[in-house]
Amino acid sequence: MAKQKVEYTFDIGKKKRELAEKKKKAQKVLDQTVLTDCNFFIPKDTSHLEKSSIEKTVIGSGVVRWVTPYARVQYYEYRNKSHLKNPNATYKWCESAKARHKKKWLELVKNEYHKNT
Repeated sequence: MAKQKVEYTFDIGKKKRELAEKKKKAQKVLDQTVLTDCNFFIPKDTSHLEKSSIEKTVIGSGVVRWVTPYARVQYYEYRNKSHLKNPNATYKWCESAKARHKKKWLELVKNEYHKNT
């Protein structure tokens, strides 16, 4: 029986670029979802806190931010939230969102990363 020769060329650089692009897209989707889910729990009065998160968060960076002079105190220290404008308001709003949505976030990233493979 004759032996057949098989050649295969694998472009590692191309594969790295493809994977980096998938990671970038998944991070953008995750950031937007985390921001939305966390803002569900923020205290609202004038909506400046929520607006700051939309303006100051760079979607795709992996960091969501609330940038107001009072954001840190609201997040860590001020536990008694008014529920008049947001009945879901709580301190450590990201921890509340993570407790409720972590599995969804992980599944979202997995699905986005493996999309079109």
